[in-house]
Amino acid sequence: MVISLRLTGDPAEIPGALDALESWLGAAGLSAEDLGEWRLLAEEVLTNIVHHGSPPRCDEAIRIDGLRSGDGVELRVADRGRPFDPCAAAPPDLSAPPEERCGGGLGVHLMRSLADEMAYAYRDGRNILTLRKSSPSASCSQGQAQPEVATDDPL
Repeated sequence: MVISLRLTGDPAEIPGALDALESWLGAAGLSAEDLGEWRLLAEEVLTNIVHHGSPPRCDEAIRIDGLRSGDGVELRVADRGRPFDPCAAAPPDLSAPPEERCGGGLGVHLMRSLADEMAYAYRDGRNILTLRKSSPSASCSQGQAQPEVATDDPL
């Protein structure tokens, strides 16, 4: 089972994309708990891209490709925003009181917590973030094998 979504980078498109993703995952037989985690994960990724990455507004500023296979779900999100590797981002200091913490970083922490695997690459002017949920162990590495992006891909 696969899904492919294209967004222009308009924040108003996020709820519709999340609904489409949730419908696809539901049709693939995921549990209500997994649906909620994937929706939160995708919402965090898309919100960060739109509000912090500043992708140019165009027909395919953001591309989401998902694959459901027997051992889990893989979601690849590509965008033309500023390069940002969430795998290289420093973890937030959760031991400090909230008022003493530096701003930011909690969204990436949430993504790391929800995904079993998270990989990043920057190719051909695109951020490519691949998220996978299938096992209880989490890892984050740069340069893991990812679906190829065709050179004629308009994104």
